[in-house]
Amino acid sequence: MNVAILQTARGGSKSVPNKNTLVFNGKPMFLHNILHAHKSKYDLPVYLSTDIPNLDSLSRKHNFTLIQRPYNLTGSDASHHEVIIHGLKQIEKIQGYKLDILVVVLGNTVSAWSEDIDSAIETLQSRSDIDSVISVGKYSMFNPVRSLSIDTDGSLDVLVDKGALNTTIVNKNINDKEVVGDVYYLNGSLMVMRRSSILSNSSKLPFPWLGNKTLPIVQKSVCMEIDAEWQINIIEKLALDYSIGRK
Repeated sequence: MNVAILQTARGGSKSVPNKNTLVFNGKPMFLHNILHAHKSKYDLPVYLSTDIPNLDSLSRKHNFTLIQRPYNLTGSDASHHEVIIHGLKQIEKIQGYKLDILVVVLGNTVSAWSEDIDSAIETLQSRSDIDSVISVGKYSMFNPVRSLSIDTDGSLDVLVDKGALNTTIVNKNINDKEVVGDVYYLNGSLMVMRRSSILSNSSKLPFPWLGNKTLPIVQKSVCMEIDAEWQINIIEKLALDYSIGRK
């Protein structure tokens, strides 16, 4: 199978300014996952889709190919799916062949472990019924049953329709976490997908390019993408000692 790795990391950010270029353990954040990717036993070509300037020297030093994003894919309103498709097409143009599998790692994480990349690739190679493999973390403390929204009048409302839950259990006043069990969140470390799934855009999951059947790689809860200031200290500790995020 033809496989390549694409990292997506734009220069700007609304949530945490310039988060992809924050320096952790002497390296810009996006570089951590590129270095993990090069440790894959499959010796895969690595690409970086970005608008971050002045990376030519770094790309030569660490053996990754730059894909310059067009202006319309550099803003916060650009969908990640569009960025992935653009990257896929550019990789295929450069490599000279169509890919079977694309490994996508994000620039605002440091936990795309090479062993997880290899495991996900091997799963797709051995199981034709699986469309994608993604990393998740178990965050049962953030149970959707407890999720709330604020209405236009300022009052709180539930996000989860209790009618969709087992009302017998709810009415027995059992701990609400027991209603849905463990909860897993997409943590952004990696998404490994078939080319056909990326182009079909038909998944029921939050990311429609994952296909119809997705398997998880469960990582430790410390493995997460930075989207808020409070996460910076966690990622900084992880970047200093990868072992705290490995199984």
